[in-house]
Amino acid sequence: MQITIPERSATIKEKTQLLVVGAGPAGIGAAVAAARKGLQVILLEKRGFLGGNITAGAIGLCNHFMKRTGFEEKHSGISKELETEYRKQYGRSHFVSQPESYHTEYLKIFLDDFILKEKIKIYFHAFVTDVITEKNRIAYVIVQTKKGAVAFSADMIIDATGDGDVAYFSGIPYKMGRKADGLCQPGTLMFSIGGVDVDTFRNNPDSVGAVSKQMKRMRDEGLLKLSHGRIPSVCSLTEGGIVQHVNFNETYGVDATDFAQVSEAEIKARKQIVELMNFLRENIVGMQNIELAFITPEITFRESRRIEGEYELSYQDIENDRKFEDGIALFPRFYDLHSVNNNWQGGNVVEEGVDYLILYDENQREATIPYRSLVPVKMDNLLVAGRCICADPVALSCIRQVQACIQMGQAAGTAMSMAIKESISPREIDTRVLRASLKEQGMIF
Repeated sequence: MQITIPERSATIKEKTQLLVVGAGPAGIGAAVAAARKGLQVILLEKRGFLGGNITAGAIGLCNHFMKRTGFEEKHSGISKELETEYRKQYGRSHFVSQPESYHTEYLKIFLDDFILKEKIKIYFHAFVTDVITEKNRIAYVIVQTKKGAVAFSADMIIDATGDGDVAYFSGIPYKMGRKADGLCQPGTLMFSIGGVDVDTFRNNPDSVGAVSKQMKRMRDEGLLKLSHGRIPSVCSLTEGGIVQHVNFNETYGVDATDFAQVSEAEIKARKQIVELMNFLRENIVGMQNIELAFITPEITFRESRRIEGEYELSYQDIENDRKFEDGIALFPRFYDLHSVNNNWQGGNVVEEGVDYLILYDENQREATIPYRSLVPVKMDNLLVAGRCICADPVALSCIRQVQACIQMGQAAGTAMSMAIKESISPREIDTRVLRASLKEQGMIF
């Protein structure tokens, strides 16, 4: 059954040159790059803080993957700047282990200052519900607030929502999941543990990371009886006895854009948290007195809509170390494809349809992201950045990493400054000029 919703008006809140929707890694990179090019920028975020999955999802150990690939010397641009400036202000953030981690709560505070110093206007609690299009342009982005719908108008728009919400409401085609069965990577509800005996782990070179190794041995010996086969990542222990990042629960077969399925996933994930807490208390030395300290505000997902763009980045491109003429971001070949169906036996061959793949590259191959993958079909004043770009599922498992998303955002923000100043659509810009501008900003290709 359907009903017809009566026509309602929306107050036009503001007009700007660039509207960035979503304040996760891609949105931060986009907003900062555009503001530094002199654009008037508004940044919309559905939550009450910046950072997206780094903060809301407590993915504080996001730079761990890059360090394991030997890619640090090529870490560049706003992504590198953000990490460097954070370290200056917060240092180790009281971590006994994994001192390279971001502390989720300090990072929220840091990002406020990092964005506001660029004179970017932030609107929190702004949930995008629709867009109004005129021909091949987005005229207004509609945001739902406690006082009703409000509209934002902008010359150019960057969709950094992760789920491609703006592109979706614009009617742009998209794909979800792998080709064989449409399954996406699972969602995870991260949490923190308090009451850990710090002295137990202080002199262990692996610190709390050894817990994961111990649990893997128990699984191999048939002693680990949990509801799914994934070994948890237990990391980032503070001096106060808090493990900030516990990455364990998995919700399979969930469409991250379906509120009913996501509701079920939230409940299931919380039950898995209790299950793991009980296991750790009973089996791990130094964790006999632990307490549940914090659960992230909402479950976060690794994959959902992939917007149809002018080029689909494929895993073959990454395997062949393809360097695109319009390449605007670089990340090490590292696949982090979580099981889509609780089959955690792993895969050694990169192919469409593999169930699970954690794969580093010994040969220093790289994923180069072409600008065309950020350019959606149809709309002439829209770019996408982050995990909603045009890529196949295996390639996405590589380029969805935080640093790559910031780089994509930086490229998108820079491209939009060119489009506005030249009065052209973002698909018409000269990518040679774009790459030159990004190199001037310190980006390495």
